[in-house]
This record gives sequence, C-alpha cells and structure tokens, in this order.
Amino acid sequence: IFSSPPNRTQPIAAAINLTCEAWPKHDDDHSPRNWVKYIQWYDTHGRQTGDKCLNKQSVKNLKCPLILKNLTIENFGNYTCEAENDFAGYCTRKSVEILNKENLSPTDTAKAPHLLFPEVVENPKNQSVFIGSNVTFNCTTMGLPTPAISWMKNNDSYAVTSN
Repeated sequence: IFSSPPNRTQPIAAAINLTCEAWPKHDDDHSPRNWVKYIQWYDTHGRQTGDKCLNKQSVKNLKCPLILKNLTIENFGNYTCEAENDFAGYCTRKSVEILNKENLSPTDTAKAPHLLFPEVVENPKNQSVFIGSNVTFNCTTMGLPTPAISWMKNNDSYAVTSN
C-alpha cells in the first residue's frame, strides 16, 4: 500500500486530498483473487470515512481518494487506509498523519475557543492630520487561521499597507 501525500502539516480550515493506492505482491499478481478487492479509509477515531472504493473493473491496482475540506481541530491525527483481497481476513493497513500547523490540541481550543474565531484586539484610533500628510492606522487581530484585514473608506476598498 502507498498513501500520499506523506505526513502533512496543515492549517485549520485548509483542505487536503489523500490518496491510497494498493496492489498485490509481485509474485501474487497473476491470480485475480490476489488483486485488491477494496480500499477503505478510517479517521483518527477508527471510524470509516469517505467512500469505500471497490474494484469493479477487475484491475490489479486500485486507488482511493479521501478529500477533507475545511479542517477543524478534530480532523488532525492519523488516517488509515485498509486494502483487502479475496482471501478473508487478509488485509493491509497504512497510516498517514495530518499535523496541526498552529500546534493546538483539542484541549487548547476547549480552554480558549476564541482562538478559532477572528477578533479585533486593537481598533484603529481617530486622528487629526494636515491635508496632504500621511497617516497610519493600526488594527490588530487574533484568530485561526490568521484573519485578513481589509480597509474601507466610505464603502470603497483601498490598496493600503496592512500591519
């Protein structure tokens, strides 16, 4: 069994495509009973996830994708793909780990759930300036993933340097 990509570090809210490919051992590939019958993915809790890929076309090799969209803290961990042939009980497993780029655990987010939501921690301040001079406004945010800051004036967006 081969799974790709190998262990990956992803941010919260990202998407990842995993692929599991299985094939019979070289010396066993002459008999269709040795060919891969199905591939199934399992999540971090050992539950079936994604579609069970069945070998409907009687081919030696079989690929099975698993697409995870909008990763949450609960999605990080080991995913396992399992392949089996026609011999009952003969299966092989391969794991791939998805690591949390922000390095937060479910315990961390339970203690500080606000970290997952965008929050303005420093608002811009009103300022008086002379016409034609430069002015700097600061806006500080927190959240995961890191919030994007957009500046608007009279409902029009402007290209500005953000902090």
